[in-house]
Amino acid sequence: MTTGIEIINNGASLKIVTDGEARLILKRYIRGIGIIRPSVIKLDLGAGPLNNVFINHTEVIEPKTATPDELRDAINEMMNDCCNKLNEIRGNVESINSKIFFEPLLVDEANPKAIYKGYAASGSKTADAVWAVQKISEDKSVMIYQWADGNKKFDKVWDNRKSLNYK
Repeated sequence: MTTGIEIINNGASLKIVTDGEARLILKRYIRGIGIIRPSVIKLDLGAGPLNNVFINHTEVIEPKTATPDELRDAINEMMNDCCNKLNEIRGNVESINSKIFFEPLLVDEANPKAIYKGYAASGSKTADAVWAVQKISEDKSVMIYQWADGNKKFDKVWDNRKSLNYK
């Protein structure tokens, strides 16, 4: 007895379950999604027609859609979900790469008990939340290096450096 086809967003892959048998298809291999017959969705894997995946809309129980167009759009949304996350990660890496930690952009040595170092892209405004802030202090001849909020994320305001929480 056929139970139907489930198409599940599995992060970097689509999990297609047919009669209890699962097949994982990495999203990066899917070159296109189209409708080739009135109710057949084609996942083009770019490796020739024998390696493509064909899904009959009428057999799909998850995601349940009224039309093949809606199913194609649902699968595209699953694909975009992965791409959006990858773009977010890529943006974070590019952000970090553009703000090299070798030298701080600003250093505040006005307080004899603490030195604050601010890291950001050149030209950053001190009132913008684009800074990674480090505090260096001394306790009984031991130097203590701490970061605002305990991380090196570029989401702090330099002007608030003295009131930030350092860990």
